[in-house]
Amino acid sequence: MPSAIPYRMNVSELEHYRDYASSFNAQYAKNLEDLKCHSELSDCYECIDYMLENRLRLEQEAMLTD
Repeated sequence: MPSAIPYRMNVSELEHYRDYASSFNAQYAKNLEDLKCHSELSDCYECIDYMLENRLRLEQEAMLTD
């Protein structure tokens, strides 16, 4: 089974690219909360928590500005 790891999806990237982030609605927040029920995503929990606390999402395409 192939495995995938998050690429540049962490709190420091969210902070660095905050100006390119957007807010999200309640359904998106629920979807993020639901992700925390999957232990295989435990390496993403800090990032998910930051997104929820700050109500922001960042598309990886936004990081192509470098």
